[in-house]
Amino acid sequence: MKKAQKSTRKTDVGPAHPPRISLTIYPFDTGVREKLGYMATNHFFAEGIFGFQHFPAGTRSACDLYQFSANGKAYLTGSGANRPVVYAGIGGDKFSPGSTYFGGMSVLGC
Repeated sequence: MKKAQKSTRKTDVGPAHPPRISLTIYPFDTGVREKLGYMATNHFFAEGIFGFQHFPAGTRSACDLYQFSANGKAYLTGSGANRPVVYAGIGGDKFSPGSTYFGGMSVLGC
């Protein structure tokens, strides 16, 4: 089996909204998210994501949100446009000022 070693980098800049919070409390603002990934083999891809958003004062004081996660994809077949994949990761949201919330996710898809 041939190894597919390829690094990826993607930066997203655009409108942001804090998760689980009403738009009346914090209006939209701009955020940035950086994704770094590495295709270790034909069957495994790893990525790390870091994001930052600043929300101006709405009905509450201003808030900064830092988001971070580590994820992995395991492709169940070697090639093709529609390959079955298992995608899983852990991450967190850090509000400043405020608390940190951790969570995880898993997806089985094609």
